[in-house]
Amino acid sequence: MEKLTNRLWDEWVLFPQRAEETQEEIDGILSGMEMLSSPSNGKDKIHLGSRRLWVFRRLRRLWSSSSWKGLQELGELLSVPREKHGRILLTLPDGLYSEVRERNAEAFKKLFPRSVSWFRGIWGNLGSLYLPRFGYYLALKQPQEDQVRLRLQGVLRGLNVRASSRRRGQRAEWLVRDQQTISRVLGCLGLMKTVTLLEQNARVRSLRERANMIVNCDSANIRKSLEAAARHIALSKRLVEMNALEYLPDDLKELVVLRLQHPSLTLKELGQMLSRPVSKSTVEYRWNKLSRWAGMGTEEEK
Repeated sequence: MEKLTNRLWDEWVLFPQRAEETQEEIDGILSGMEMLSSPSNGKDKIHLGSRRLWVFRRLRRLWSSSSWKGLQELGELLSVPREKHGRILLTLPDGLYSEVRERNAEAFKKLFPRSVSWFRGIWGNLGSLYLPRFGYYLALKQPQEDQVRLRLQGVLRGLNVRASSRRRGQRAEWLVRDQQTISRVLGCLGLMKTVTLLEQNARVRSLRERANMIVNCDSANIRKSLEAAARHIALSKRLVEMNALEYLPDDLKELVVLRLQHPSLTLKELGQMLSRPVSKSTVEYRWNKLSRWAGMGTEEEK
């Protein structure tokens, strides 16, 4: 099956562009980036960074339709400094980033700041989907800026998403472990192919887990049957050595002889082969009775 995370990010990068949402999605992408430096000492540049290459693939697609294209080409703003340890650096004039901050502040003033395009943008830098051995979980790193974090919380509330919180390294993140909620979040982002693949994956996992449970249950039952048969054979041989068969009631004597003739039968099968068929529980009762009589019973049987 296609790897789910590959489908997720391919679909995110190639999501259809909508001209009226382009600028807001770019705002979301920039809001989710790590701020590496801000204007100081007379400088007027903002340095943002990310290790996620797909973010810049998406940003390149959006930039050509944004209001900023005429100001400067995106390629001229990107660099990969050696000292930034693999981060791609985006250098913005302070005026451009100030626009983003102002729009975030304006959106937060609304009662329900629930912009899907902005959320789709910030998801690229902060969102992750994990598939451990059991279950799933969606993680959202909490933004560094209070204003952005509060707006993102508003989006999650608008989607009725309840998330737990944990700290990972120096960053806190929100976690969602319910598959239906995860599907709802991805569906809101428009990533329907990923949702379909997630649901298919969940069904396959469910079937596999059920199959494993049945196999384990069958294995346990077979092991118990073999252990019981071994105990009964040992008991039967001891009764023969003691010349005790002639003193046993006919029903117990028949059970011993039948076990020696058919060492691999289950208790249920053994009970059905008796001249007067009985249930599994009756066969078990008779073996316990023989064990006590021969002095080979467990403490519980005694």
